[in-house]
Amino acid sequence: MLRNRLCEKFPDIEKADIDKAVELYDKAYLKGCLLYAPSESDKLWSYTNVGEFLIILVNTNHLFFEKMIKPLQDAGAESALSAVELFLSSLAYEEFTQFSKGKNSRIIEEFRSYVGLHLNRYLADFDFTDEFRNEK
Repeated sequence: MLRNRLCEKFPDIEKADIDKAVELYDKAYLKGCLLYAPSESDKLWSYTNVGEFLIILVNTNHLFFEKMIKPLQDAGAESALSAVELFLSSLAYEEFTQFSKGKNSRIIEEFRSYVGLHLNRYLADFDFTDEFRNEK
C-alpha cells in the first residue's frame, strides 16, 4: 500500500528506489524514508508527509548531492552514505515534528535555504570524487 502511494505521489522517482526505501523503512521501523529527486530549489532537502509517513526528498540538482552523495553512491561507500542519509533524515524529521507549524516555520525555512546556499558556495570549487573512490 505504501509503495503504491509513493509511486503515485512521486512518478519521476525510479520504482526500484522507492522499493528500497520502503524495504529499509520496514526493516528498521523508521518514521520516514529518503528519496532522491531533482528540484529547482536551492535547498538540499524538502519533505512531505504521506499519512503518518515522512518523505524526505534530496535535491539531486544540489551541489552537495553532486559532489558528496553521488560519489559515495558511485563508489559503493554504503556506510558513509548511510551516515549522510541518517543525518539528513534526522534533520528533516526534527524540522517536521518541531518546527513545521507556527512562526518558527518561516525561520527554519530561511535557515535551510541559507545552509543550502552556503553548501553550494563551499562545494563549488571542490571535487571529492577521487577521495571516495580511493576508500573502496
